[in-house]
Amino acid sequence: MQKFMFAGLCVVLLPLLAVAAPAGVVHGARPAATAQVVLSGLTFQPDEITVTLGDTVEWDNQGGFHTVTGDDGSFSSGDASSEPFKFKHTFTQVGTFKYHCEIHETSGMVGTVIVESAGELYLPQLSKLDGNQQ
Repeated sequence: MQKFMFAGLCVVLLPLLAVAAPAGVVHGARPAATAQVVLSGLTFQPDEITVTLGDTVEWDNQGGFHTVTGDDGSFSSGDASSEPFKFKHTFTQVGTFKYHCEIHETSGMVGTVIVESAGELYLPQLSKLDGNQQ
């Protein structure tokens, strides 16, 4: 009976030990996501989006003569194009990043990406152990 209890305890504790790591190493980090923004007419839809640090935003120009350009110059889709295009940028800093279409900024074609810190450590191993499904 004691052998079975010891084996059961090992089954419970080993996943917890696998999560432990030296300083600076993160196990089970939240996987990065990709958020979508569509260039439609003279708008970005949605015109404001909130993502988590390390996420990617993909802009999809389905037609129209447009660019996607960070107000601070940190990202750009390049020269304006009337051909459909997709442009991706991964955000590596927390903050608020305003952007615009170089051609239609004065017409109000502007948007904002809000990048937030992950906040909580993503530990799917622990959530399964305590019965919570996240």
